[in-house]
Amino acid sequence: MNARPALLLLALVLGSTAACAQGAPLPFNPGTFGLVNGDGTEIIALDALDSPADIRVAQCGDPADYPVAFARHQSPRNASSRDIAANFANLQGDVFRVLSGQPHGDHTCYLATDSALVATRIPLVRAGLSDCDPGVLRRLAATKQRRVLFCRPMASAPPDVRIVAVQFATIDTNALASLVVVTATQLLFEDFPATYSGPGETTWRVDDEGVFSPRDFAILFLSRVRGIYVMGLTWAGAEGEDAYLLVADSAAAFRTAKSTYRYWSPE
Repeated sequence: MNARPALLLLALVLGSTAACAQGAPLPFNPGTFGLVNGDGTEIIALDALDSPADIRVAQCGDPADYPVAFARHQSPRNASSRDIAANFANLQGDVFRVLSGQPHGDHTCYLATDSALVATRIPLVRAGLSDCDPGVLRRLAATKQRRVLFCRPMASAPPDVRIVAVQFATIDTNALASLVVVTATQLLFEDFPATYSGPGETTWRVDDEGVFSPRDFAILFLSRVRGIYVMGLTWAGAEGEDAYLLVADSAAAFRTAKSTYRYWSPE
């Protein structure tokens, strides 16, 4: 099975979700996602921007944020569509100079305009290899009314914030996995429903054999703006990477405020 059609279908579904949510006001001014060049000195926006000069900071999943400034608009130089650092000079988009620090080359970052989003970023500590504690497992299973197949902590922050990846038991052909922000009083779900086609078959990502992999995710940042959790993350696949800006302004779930797709292979 070719990865490209599966990823495009996923992007269309998530794009529809974002479109449905456009009427709801955001608690911050949204930015966009960008690609870091090979040496970490510049970042190119993956989507068009109305006011590129408003972009101030890149959030790349590191402990530090990177101040940036608009440098230029770049026109495409050839027909290649690969959003990778080796093709940086040939891509079309707004380019930003990194003013301090050096983000990892060829990584995806969130380009932020809103100072409140940056100022309220929650410092996350990456979790080690472990399982979720029994209390979290019980809460997850009770909320979704499904048995938990596995639960892996991804990151945490004091005093009680945790981000976990969980795969639930399949019901008929209805597979379900989630990323969940867990606090003492809340479970905030970003659900990834899928169709189970049988043992060893693709479910969420091409060639995943029906297993949801937390290793394919990177959390770019988690903020809490005016009491509302906002998360930027990426989800890598065989031929590209989806990036999402998620907002939890309902009682138990995130919604997609923005999504984009970074294509990297094959040509």
